[in-house]
Amino acid sequence: MNREHRSLEGKVALITGAGRGVGREVALGLVREGASIVAVARTLSQVEAVVQEAATLNAGLGVAVQADVTNQQDIERMVERVAQHYGRIDILVNNVGGGVYALARTDPEAAAHLRSSFGYPFWELPVEYWHRILALDLTSHFLCSRTVTARFFLAQGSGSIINVTSIQGDQPYPLFSAYGAAKAGLNHLTRIMALELRDYNIAVNAIRLPFLKTSVTEGTLLDGWKDEPRYRPEVAVPVVNFLARQEARTLTGQIIDCLQWLEENGFGPLEQWRC
Repeated sequence: MNREHRSLEGKVALITGAGRGVGREVALGLVREGASIVAVARTLSQVEAVVQEAATLNAGLGVAVQADVTNQQDIERMVERVAQHYGRIDILVNNVGGGVYALARTDPEAAAHLRSSFGYPFWELPVEYWHRILALDLTSHFLCSRTVTARFFLAQGSGSIINVTSIQGDQPYPLFSAYGAAKAGLNHLTRIMALELRDYNIAVNAIRLPFLKTSVTEGTLLDGWKDEPRYRPEVAVPVVNFLARQEARTLTGQIIDCLQWLEENGFGPLEQWRC
């Protein structure tokens, strides 16, 4: 990309869940637009690799931060690291999430269950999983947005929050009660935050992802669930780049469907984004 097209030159973007999948692709996409990044994940080696790759793209700058964004103390440490390194944040991408399939990466019981089932009916869902999924897919977005807004955006008089939601926040799917409830809550939280921050010139929007092919679902029954079309994580990049440039007076409080936006803005045909 030519320098004159680097529309986010001088901006700092913080991306949660940046070590793999959508978060990784979004982080690198923002670097290509000229932004410096703060790549955040629980696994430091993953975000270090993303930052190393960013350094090869248009002299991209980046910082890797290990943090559990469901934990307020970790978020405070993360924000302090950014304050010391950059002194500002302009764009916050709340990407972390994943439902019971994300839990299965480290939970043997969940992993064993998903080898023979797509998920849990709500009456069988362990209460612990309910709390963990809502913490991952809803509370983390609230905590990061709250902290970054109070520390940076209000003082700057500008900022953009981009929440990553899912088709399951609008359409009910059986066996995904916690994940669907969290994403529906995230949609509504996005709209409330937008109303509260509009007069401060802080935009808050969300992108609605389709079903994706990611490492989280690889090798599980969800890979071929109901023959739903699968899309690559890169499908999120053009939409996030667009929203990162918006101000509250131009666009806020919107839940933007990725596939529809791509078709309407010349990024089709959609087949090129499918796995």
